Parts: sequence; C-alpha cells; structure tokens
Amino acid sequence: MTARSRLSIVLCTLFLIAIFAAGLLTSDAWATPEYARQTGQPCSTCHARPEGGGELTAVGMAYARNGYQWPVPEGPAPFAPSNLDRTLRLIVGYIHLTVTIIWFGTIFYVQAIVRPQKLSTGIPRAENLIGWTSIVVMALTGTTLAAFRYMETGSLFAGTFGVAFILKLAQFGGMVILAFVSTVVLTPRIRRSRLLPTRITAPSLGEEITSDMLSFFDGKGGRRAIVAVRGKLFDVTDSDLWKDGTHLGRHQAGQDLTEALKDAPHSAQLLDRLPVIGELSILPRKARSRAHPAKRVFVAFTYVNLALMLGILLCVIWWRWGFS
Repeated sequence: MTARSRLSIVLCTLFLIAIFAAGLLTSDAWATPEYARQTGQPCSTCHARPEGGGELTAVGMAYARNGYQWPVPEGPAPFAPSNLDRTLRLIVGYIHLTVTIIWFGTIFYVQAIVRPQKLSTGIPRAENLIGWTSIVVMALTGTTLAAFRYMETGSLFAGTFGVAFILKLAQFGGMVILAFVSTVVLTPRIRRSRLLPTRITAPSLGEEITSDMLSFFDGKGGRRAIVAVRGKLFDVTDSDLWKDGTHLGRHQAGQDLTEALKDAPHSAQLLDRLPVIGELSILPRKARSRAHPAKRVFVAFTYVNLALMLGILLCVIWWRWGFS
C-alpha cells in the first residue's frame, strides 16, 4: 500500500469520526422527548430553546441536580453560567473533541493500516508523542468540562450520565496504564531484542537452513562455518582454508558463494572434498521464528487498547441515545 493511499484512508477515517462526534454534540434533543414524557412537561421547561436541546434553564439545572427526578424540590438557585463561561466551555469542549478524534484516529490507523505485529521497535516515536500529548490534553480539558457540569447540575455521578461517566473514566484510566507500560517497559525491551538471537544452534545433517538464517553460520564465536553454492550447503568449519570462517581473507562464511566461485582460481570440484549437509531452502523461516515475549504482550495490549477505545465510544452513545 502506497503512502498516498494510506493517507487517504486516514483522512477518510478522521472525517467519519468527526461526523460521528458532531452528531454527539447536537444530540441533546434525542433525550429531550424521553424526559418530557417522564415529567409531562414541554421541552421549553428545562431547555432554553423551545424545541429542546442545548442550554438548560434554571428548572432544567435543578432537574439534573435532583438526579432527573420529577417534581423538582425547592432549593437554592443553581449556577447560571455567564457568556464568558459559555465561551470558555465551548473552546475547551472543541479542544477536547478535536484531540479525541486525533487520538482515536491514530489508534485505528495503527490497528487497521500499520498493524501492530509489524511494529518491530514497539511504539513509533511519532505515535508515542501524539498519544501522550492527547492523554494530557484530554485529561485537562475533561476535568474542566466536568467542573462546568458539576457547577451547573451539582452532580457528576447521578443518572445515566453518571454511570456512563464512571465507566468512561475507568476505561480511560486503563488506556493510560497500558500506554505507560507499553512506553516505559515493553518498547525498550522490544528494541533490545532486535539483536540476532544466539540460541540458534548448528544444524544437524539434513536440517533445513534458509537464506535468512545462513548469515548466522559465519564461523565466528564458535559457530559453524557454512557456505552455499548452487543451492547446496557445505560445512567448511574444519577446513584449513577457512580459518575463523574466512577464506584467504576474501570470502566470508555464511554467504551464498555461487557467483564468487565463477572468478575463483580453482574449479568447483574442490568443493567435493567438503561435507554437504543439505540444500539451501528459499522459504522464509516462519515456522521457527517466535516473537519476543515483550512483543507478544505489546501486540495484546494494542488490541485491549482498541477494545477500551470502543468501550468509551459506547459509553458516550449510551448516554446520548441509550436507556435512561
């Protein structure tokens, strides 16, 4: 997939999320008819707009303070936001929603386009910066919006909003914990594990050796010295002409020397004196390779992170369009 096609998919994804989020911002009216049926009051009783939705009146704020129970008991006048308060809340809400779209879009991009199994170095630096910046900004703006709601309604954990809010906070906290472990613990271990594993041992007679593991048998550090010529594997470990895996200072073991043999001063018949241990396989060594434990945990974390992200969206949908 080209970079242009990936960019197009990302932009389309962000656009769809933006449309979805915009629908959330304008969905207050969906809950209004249900509350109107419960209370027997018109929408204008609790909302500043006659058609319902949007800013609450003093009765609407008191209704929310009472845990959405009707009739509303008499009490002190609720907090009435000024124009400055409304402007600040609008700006903070815009930032909160925009950062959420960017963060969730990045998570979806890694899952659907990049694929977490292909992240050989753990979390890429760009995604890491976007993720932690989004977490900090969402925490600050979310706290500010929660403070505004508490001043207006007197409660954060009452009614459908309260249940959805608690679940959303719990899932957001889970995402933060996963991000911390992935960044501080798993990613450094994955990067250190990219070194060639030393647990691979010399093959026995007839054991399959693929081209991607041939370079390991270079005759260094006590390893066997093996070369490939015309698809056959020759063990040159005990040859006097291959000291420490090097032949006359020109050729190194662990390579395919088919082309190099054409310019050699001797014929290929000299290779008949060397033991043949098998044939070079052109298939990748998929069956024998195993990901580092930190990499497996990291991949599992990415799927849990995606599930928590979808759970947060479900909480918002439940609050807006679900059951009261």
